[in-house]
Amino acid sequence: MQKIYYRFSTFQAHLGAQTLLATEEDRIVIDTTDFKVHESYNPLTIVNDIALVFFTEDYTANGIHAYSVAKLEDLTLYANFR
Repeated sequence: MQKIYYRFSTFQAHLGAQTLLATEEDRIVIDTTDFKVHESYNPLTIVNDIALVFFTEDYTANGIHAYSVAKLEDLTLYANFR
């Protein structure tokens, strides 16, 4: 099977959003370049359409909590995942 590569370098997370097209007062938009896409992600079929997105600080919006993890490189699980 031919490997298909994704073509993006930045993730934009919309915390507390109900829909991407609406203006929502409590929405927090975070841009990050620190992420890990599933190694078998296929953008043509959207198979394995999942990724881990890493944040440098904690966020809360509309009851949604995103927590940062300090020194991820020190964790065995993280080292094996990357």
